[in-house]
Amino acid sequence: MHALRHYFASITLADGVNIKELSKYLGHHDPGFTLQMYTHMLPSSYDRAWQAVDRRLERLALRLTEQSRSRADQSPDIENIDRGPDLL
Repeated sequence: MHALRHYFASITLADGVNIKELSKYLGHHDPGFTLQMYTHMLPSSYDRAWQAVDRRLERLALRLTEQSRSRADQSPDIENIDRGPDLL
C-alpha cells in the first residue's frame, strides 16, 4: 500500500499538481511535511526550464514544417503548366 501511495505522489508531482492539493489528498496537515517526504521526486527547476524550452521549440518546428508543406501544396506544378502549342 505504501508503494501505491508513493507512486500516486510521484505522478501527481511530476504532472504539476499543487503541493497543497497533494498534501490534502495524502491526508497531511502540513504541506511542508509533504515536501519533506516527496521533494526528491520533484524535477529540478533547471530540468523543468529545459523541458519547457524543448516543448516550445518542438511546437515551433512542427508549425514551421506544416506551413512549409502548406506552401508547397499551394505552389503551381511547373512540370504540368500548359505552355501553349508544342513547337518541337
